[in-house]
Amino acid sequence: MSCVSISVRIYLNDTRTCGNNSEVDTLFVYNKNALGSPAAAAVRKFLSDVVDELRMDPGNVRLGVVSKTNTDGINIRLGDYVTRERFKRALNQKQSGLGLHHLLRIAQEEYFDTEIGHRIDARKRIVVILNSPINPKEELGVKHHLFRAKMLNDIELLTVNVVKVKDA
Repeated sequence: MSCVSISVRIYLNDTRTCGNNSEVDTLFVYNKNALGSPAAAAVRKFLSDVVDELRMDPGNVRLGVVSKTNTDGINIRLGDYVTRERFKRALNQKQSGLGLHHLLRIAQEEYFDTEIGHRIDARKRIVVILNSPINPKEELGVKHHLFRAKMLNDIELLTVNVVKVKDA
């Protein structure tokens, strides 16, 4: 039997990460199909836990999720849910997706748009949630879009690896 565990840890005195003193627009990008159902459920719980630690309600932090490219899933744009409780409710909707590199492209090209909630003066951040190793068929595309996000679009990048733990 195996289980998936993701924990949230906020560093002490880290006011920038949590948005206490600055505006940050953050997108979480992951591929539910590649993670599998137990890991995808753990990711939704992780995101719900992260939201509790962020300064979302006063407007310092806006969050979005890019996890699908078809009508069966959920994408949350930066301006869709600006309060913690509404964002957490949206996480529980049905989710599915296609390849991670497609999701990264969509996140960069469509989600940091002022018409759908991105604030022009806010820092841009993408948190990529993935399982290791990355599918070899997607690796080159993922690397391309991560490089493009960082170098061409001035987006901060963070990664979260989902690790499946076997019980003893």
